[in-house]
Amino acid sequence: MNLLQMDMNLLKVLYVLLETSSTGKTAQKLALSPSAVSHALMRLRDALNDPLFRREGNRQIATPYAQALRDKLAPVFVSLNEELFGDKENGSRCFRVVLPPALNALLTPVLAEKGHLHQAVIECLPFARRPWRDELLDSSVDLVLAIGDHQKQVSALHYERVGT
Repeated sequence: MNLLQMDMNLLKVLYVLLETSSTGKTAQKLALSPSAVSHALMRLRDALNDPLFRREGNRQIATPYAQALRDKLAPVFVSLNEELFGDKENGSRCFRVVLPPALNALLTPVLAEKGHLHQAVIECLPFARRPWRDELLDSSVDLVLAIGDHQKQVSALHYERVGT
């Protein structure tokens, strides 16, 4: 199976389930029955050949594969939503944030959700160990989160060391 053969509604269910960790909340958010969400999850498991979630109490805990999918799906859904339904008259706010891999998995879903709440698109870009000064100055990148000492590279910009 490839993406063109897959029912795209399944990805919508997966995206919301990754966000809520609950089949009931996913059903509510998508105006579906819990049974329909469970059926969609079963189809996703078959299509992707992964259990995707394991039940822990009332929560659905994402497998490592599902977590990796979350990191890919969140920016796509946020960007598509903004492009299709964003406020074209007032212009959309788009923020480009550069994150190292250690922070990407942790922050991308949170940033996507926060952006959605404030009608903004937050695009997370992969970090590369190089100067980002020019991109920050010309506003092609809005924020760079880096781990390590980068003070020499950004001396003309606001720089704040956090932690030790």
